[in-house]
Amino acid sequence: MIAQVLDKDCGAYALYSLSCFFVNARGLLSKIDNLRDYAIQLNLDIIGVAETFLNDKISQSEIGIDGYTIYRRDRNELKGGKGGGVILYIKNGIVSYENHEVNKSKSESVWCKIRVDKCNDMTIGVCYKSQVANEEELKELYEAINVASKGSVLIMGDFNFPSINWVTLECDSVGEEFRDIIYDNFLVQHVKYPTRENNILDLVLTSDINMIDHLEIREHLDNSDHNIITWKLICNIKIQDNKELCRQYHRANYDDMRN
Repeated sequence: MIAQVLDKDCGAYALYSLSCFFVNARGLLSKIDNLRDYAIQLNLDIIGVAETFLNDKISQSEIGIDGYTIYRRDRNELKGGKGGGVILYIKNGIVSYENHEVNKSKSESVWCKIRVDKCNDMTIGVCYKSQVANEEELKELYEAINVASKGSVLIMGDFNFPSINWVTLECDSVGEEFRDIIYDNFLVQHVKYPTRENNILDLVLTSDINMIDHLEIREHLDNSDHNIITWKLICNIKIQDNKELCRQYHRANYDDMRN
């Protein structure tokens, strides 16, 4: 917690720095134990993963992390073929819920909202743009970004636009439309160093330049060829107590149950 603030309309809330994490995993199931370790070691609040390679045969329990709510979209929900897919983990102490409006998009993206103070929400999204995405997929993804960017937003993902120079914003015709969407929605792109070999493919986008602090490009997740990105998200938020359900077995009427 950084500061305590009192608002006459919204009540008391606090300015927090939430620990965030994103990686293109290139297969999550085999790396889930590694991801769980990162969640504990870095005390993560928000975790985004692209290229999960999950499908409807893999249950939530297999890829769950204790103390986190899961928002997930597998590639097979949208089209045929293996690979792809995105997932978002939000720590249970943060009030979060699915963003149905943006999740209508038929793109490899998943979106939720988190409650910031008592009056407003922030949209959180994880995106993956395949190198072979067709025109319709791109249209759906860009529309999702346009809708999500109407308010406060944090977007993380692998967008596969190596030609965009994120310092000068110069690019070729392939990346031009995506760059213009960033412009038009007044989004800020915070990743300035390569995330896969010599390319900046994995991005962190926000609606306010002051929302991101201490962004780092880290090691790979296991055998993934993408680097992990971590950062602090600065926002006004109320962290709820994580109240775990404890059953009072000593008060049970075992005689009645036996009867």
